[in-house]
Amino acid sequence: MMRPRKTLEGLAPYPVSLTPRADQICLDMNENPRGPSPRVMQALQDIKKDHLYLYPDYQELYSALADYTGLKNENLILSCGGDEAIRIVLDAFVEEGEKVVLTTPTYSMYHLLLKLRGADLIEIHYEKNLVFPQEKLFELGKNKPGAVILVNPASPTGEKIPQKTIEKALKLFKDVPVLLDETYHHYSGNSAVELVQEYPNLFILRTFSKAFSLAGLRLGYVISQKENINKLNLVNPPYPVSGPGVIAAVAALEDREFLMEEVKKVEEEKKFLVRELSSLELEVRLTATNFILVKFGEKAPEIKKRLAKRKIRVRSLENYPPLQDYLRVSLGTRDNHLAFLQALKEILPPKVILFDLDGVLVDVNQSYLQAIRETVGFFSNNPPEWEEIRAQKQAGGFNNDWDLTCFLLEQRGDETPRERVIEKFQELYLGSNFDGLINKEKSLIKKDFLESLSAKYKMGIVTGRPKTEAIYALEKMGVIHLFQTLITMDDVPPGRGKPDPLGLELAMKELGSKHGVYIGDNPDDMQAARAAGLIPLGCLPPDLTNKDREALKKAEARKILENIYDLEEILKCAVEM
Repeated sequence: MMRPRKTLEGLAPYPVSLTPRADQICLDMNENPRGPSPRVMQALQDIKKDHLYLYPDYQELYSALADYTGLKNENLILSCGGDEAIRIVLDAFVEEGEKVVLTTPTYSMYHLLLKLRGADLIEIHYEKNLVFPQEKLFELGKNKPGAVILVNPASPTGEKIPQKTIEKALKLFKDVPVLLDETYHHYSGNSAVELVQEYPNLFILRTFSKAFSLAGLRLGYVISQKENINKLNLVNPPYPVSGPGVIAAVAALEDREFLMEEVKKVEEEKKFLVRELSSLELEVRLTATNFILVKFGEKAPEIKKRLAKRKIRVRSLENYPPLQDYLRVSLGTRDNHLAFLQALKEILPPKVILFDLDGVLVDVNQSYLQAIRETVGFFSNNPPEWEEIRAQKQAGGFNNDWDLTCFLLEQRGDETPRERVIEKFQELYLGSNFDGLINKEKSLIKKDFLESLSAKYKMGIVTGRPKTEAIYALEKMGVIHLFQTLITMDDVPPGRGKPDPLGLELAMKELGSKHGVYIGDNPDDMQAARAAGLIPLGCLPPDLTNKDREALKKAEARKILENIYDLEEILKCAVEM
């Protein structure tokens, strides 16, 4: 076995996934899935054979870059992506064994390339507040290192380094190469390019991989003074950028309007994603880049794995203290983000439990259902059997018992006005003073169990009952104080009851969350839950039948509770629903 260089001992290559990414939602590499400017796509389609068989001509690209940066061709050198730009600066200006200052956590390729160079790494660690440790940096000015590396905005911390700090570092480390990585400068709006002519020790690294959306073509460049660029040319390959890459880069630089619009879209998506993640009660760290940091605590690695099962990729930071509790999420398209948010709603334990009232918390077989039966019998002399009532409930579309009663009468050829039907129904159900069938209702869930749930979750009720009847039932059970919101028939316009999601949306808005479950006993409840972005859980009535179970399954209930007291255990494992 051949012996490699000593500098390779103990090193691991940069992790590159061999899993195909084409069918994945890739929010892990800070790429731009919206794609490059249409001008780039057109230019690539117009490629001629001489762009492929001839070695590339760089003059047009250098001129375009000079115009873009406001400098001269002599201040620029192309590279095969940003990684190669780092390498050529280190190879040209850092001796083996020299000390190099680097803030950490940072892009892992810096560590790998510095160790390959044989440099002696001096790491300045970020504190938990993740503010750039400028005082620690300035203290090192007393001892002249071989080089200083600054990343602005930083990755993965995402913060900006103040321009005054950069200038002070350039003065403090006079005659010391200062490599300033501006990979994400488009998003921060800050650049030190105007300092290049003033400070001969400044090297600025840039890439076309992020805002320009050309990561697949591997395009980078370094900006510095002429004398430095001449030295970099000694270690750079003669043709570091391909012919198609040159064509794409020139077209991208010509479309400044597209670039500005792209940066604007990233900010819009950032605001959207932060707002939606906050509604899931997740802590989000904003950055001056095209990614955000989302805090999941010790569950972060597991959340990443579960997202991966849904073909959604995000970046783990478990090896980047003090960010080990975060996942890094690149800003993609709105569809990317909606899929990511929906996946999180399915993975994370819910914060909110919404209950239907009838058939879930209250047994209404001898109250509402009996009122339906007696009302239909009163007007038609042909009361429905229980199976007929249940079959209509299972079919959906009759969340309102008054509507079902009128429908059953119509089926029997009875044309009694709706107002009269409701009047009789209420007479039977309420009696003269809440002494009717309503008093036959029984609680289906123990008070102490609801008390236990309320200590851990926000809870609410969304029911098709009128407000007074819902309050009466809950007060009778002695549990009304356990629910932070109560949405009833009175709170939604006519025709907007379940399966319309409005009632559930109102409840979630009052509770300040978008992440929860809704527990109901019929298909309308399941449909409303899905439409509101909630996890639909079916609850079987006391005298359940296989038809009830099948109706809930057909309505896509995520889980069917055979026993309501299994609820808490199920909520702990939302991902398995």
